[in-house]
Amino acid sequence: MPNTLLEAIHFGLPIVASNVGGIPEVLEGNGLLFPPGDSKQLAHHLNQLIASPSLRESLRQKSLALKHLFLPQTKAKALEDLYRNLVSKKKSLTCSIK
Repeated sequence: MPNTLLEAIHFGLPIVASNVGGIPEVLEGNGLLFPPGDSKQLAHHLNQLIASPSLRESLRQKSLALKHLFLPQTKAKALEDLYRNLVSKKKSLTCSIK
């Protein structure tokens, strides 16, 4: 994931991004997406943000709501849970084989 998206989410900024890779999944409906290379759609989305304080505020709130998902503590906890789950499954499988 691009660092610029993480930074925008962290600071509660509205996001305009190209619709590539995992970006749509990460944004979870937050932000305005445009097809790669479509400068007209990019300009349209930027004009929307300039013209609409309510849209900017809505996207800001959505960014802030996503912030907790990308905190180091959240990522570390998810990784720890994954490892614990894998170790538990391995122990369970080992016990059932004996």
